[in-house]
Formats: sequence, C-alpha cells, structure tokens
Amino acid sequence: MTKYTFSVDGIPVAIYPILDPRLMEPEPSFDGDKSAIKVALLSDTEADFRIEYFDKNNSPPREPHLPFAALSCFFSRVKGYPDMSLDIAVGDKITGLILNKAKEYNFLVNSGKCKNICAKTVDFLDGVSVDCNIFEAPSVCATVLCSDTECFCAERLRLLFDRLRPCGAESLAVISFGNKLRILTVGYISPYEAVRLALLQYPPESFEAPLGVTAASVNGRPYKFSISRRGITFYPEIKYIS
Repeated sequence: MTKYTFSVDGIPVAIYPILDPRLMEPEPSFDGDKSAIKVALLSDTEADFRIEYFDKNNSPPREPHLPFAALSCFFSRVKGYPDMSLDIAVGDKITGLILNKAKEYNFLVNSGKCKNICAKTVDFLDGVSVDCNIFEAPSVCATVLCSDTECFCAERLRLLFDRLRPCGAESLAVISFGNKLRILTVGYISPYEAVRLALLQYPPESFEAPLGVTAASVNGRPYKFSISRRGITFYPEIKYIS
C-alpha cells in the first residue's frame, strides 16, 4: 500500500492516498514504531480532498494541526503543487490549506481560557514540598512553576504525577521562564498545548517573547512560536522521510 511518511516536530505522520481508511493497516515506521498519526487522503464532492486521521490507537488524535502540516509538505514538496489554496474536508467542516513554498507553514492556536480547579501542595518524605495548580483547559493538567526545569529531577516528576492523578490530573507540566520558556511534561498532553497552558497560566514579566519567532523547549525539543492578539502561532519543523 502506498504510504508517505513525514516527521512533524519529531512526530511521525503517515499519509495514505486510498479509497477506504479501513484499509490502513498498522505498519512499521521509522525508528521501528508504528506511525503516530495515520491520514487517509480521500476524494470528496464538495472539497478538493477529504481526510480522516487516527492515532496509533485508531482514535482521533488530540492535535488536529499535525495532519495539515504533513499535507502541506506532501502537496508542495512531494507532489509539486504550485502555490495555491486547497479545500480539505474534515468531518462536516472544510478547511483551507494554503500552499506557499516561500513561506514557512504555520498554524494558529487560540489562547483561550482555562478553569482553575484547585491548588495543592505535595509533601515528600525527604522534606521537599512542591506547590501545584490543577487546571481544566480543556483536559485536566497540573502545573508547577520552578526556577529551572533542567534541574528538576525526572524521578520526582514521575512521583509527583502519581500523587496528582487521584486529583484528576491527566498530565503534569513543570514550567520555567528566563531567556527561554522551558517545559517538562508527563502524561497525555501535546507540546503545543503545554506551551499554550504555560503562557496562559504564567504570563511572566521576566520572559519577553520577541515580536518575531521565538522558541520554547518541551522535553528538550525546540518548538518555534510567536505571540499575537489572535493567539499563538506555531511553526513546526516538517521533514519528508519516505
């Protein structure tokens, strides 16, 4: 079966130009893993193309922008489409995909709002106490603000998450600001959601994002973004693998 594999900020995305998404079988991708996201590229009567996409558990992924990032590379670099706009149908919606070889692909995430559920202090047997906040935005995530995430113990990160799970936390993000936004996460949260949540919950006076593109580090990997009144624009690194 024909498959085109891409890496979007290190996340594998496989595009299958097929007639029936049920024909997509689990296949090994690079690094010996199954594709994180599988995209079925289908014909449509009202749009240029229709897509259906699934994660490796055959469920719709939480991050809907990754398939479009891979599609931009697929049409522009692999298929050689000229600069143009394509209508892509997803469910009952049609989204415009702009192809522009001279412009870096980007997507906008609304800053939105989140609900502060509670604050909690977790005490450890060695005398260390960690102050946490738990938010719903829309999934439930606990956050910790520290001076430097590079000094935060990985083992304590996992232990802290285990202590916060009974409070409903699906993920944990440890955040530090300075000359760069740095985030460590555990649990089910995308890096883009982690950046959004960090900027939403801790608008830091000491962290000044340039007017242009700046960078965050999420679990050691760089992510480029810019901030405006409309929200947060991300500029993913897209690579065509095979």
